[in-house]
Amino acid sequence: MRSWYGYLAVAGAALALFMPMRAEAGLGVNYGYCSFLPKAHEGFARSIGRCELLVAQMQDELPEHRAAGYFSLAQLYHFDHQYDKAVENYTKAIGWRAQFPAALTARGDAYIALGKKDLAEQDHAKAAVLWHPSAADSLQLCWLRAMRGGPFDLALADCNIAVLAQPGDASALFSRCVVEYRMGSFAPAIADCDAAVKTGAKLAGALYVRGLAKRGAGDAAGGDADVHDAAAASPKIADGYALFGIGS
Repeated sequence: MRSWYGYLAVAGAALALFMPMRAEAGLGVNYGYCSFLPKAHEGFARSIGRCELLVAQMQDELPEHRAAGYFSLAQLYHFDHQYDKAVENYTKAIGWRAQFPAALTARGDAYIALGKKDLAEQDHAKAAVLWHPSAADSLQLCWLRAMRGGPFDLALADCNIAVLAQPGDASALFSRCVVEYRMGSFAPAIADCDAAVKTGAKLAGALYVRGLAKRGAGDAAGGDADVHDAAAASPKIADGYALFGIGS
């Protein structure tokens, strides 16, 4: 079954900044819709505005393209933690493409953020009937949930599937590290980012998040050293992660 995450246009460029090249290919990013890379100092407002205009002009598009457009817009709102707007646009996407498990899964996640557990469970159950994620799908879903800010328990479960399926894979280890860091589980985060770094992958993000986790664990000197090394490899790395609420 084709992965519906092929419709993920939103934040594709942003996510590619942080993941290894091999993982970037696995994102299945379609750059045809709303693939704007927000700048950290701007937040998501400008990208949302541009995407709103594009979606408004899609009057003659095929239903699946309109679904993809609304899904992209919903993702931007989701990353910006505007959960009501995210739900509204995921719902429009599902209206144009009823069997759209990626939108159902994402809308369920947004419902969780809104405290609407029953609606979330309904969406996740519907998605589970339509879609059986591969290990690669689980990895990208883990990463999306990590960068969107949750739900972290589901993100961790996705990451565990990816790590078990691909032992020693830098992308899977790094993604789980980010989730663990955001959960406040600093020791596991350090271990996973350390393992990702030791694979030899050129992954400044793993150094950066390991540094943040070390700081969280009370190792200020070790954390500062990692953050410094990450910034040397990727000067704007702190700004990029700050856009998603990670770091200072």
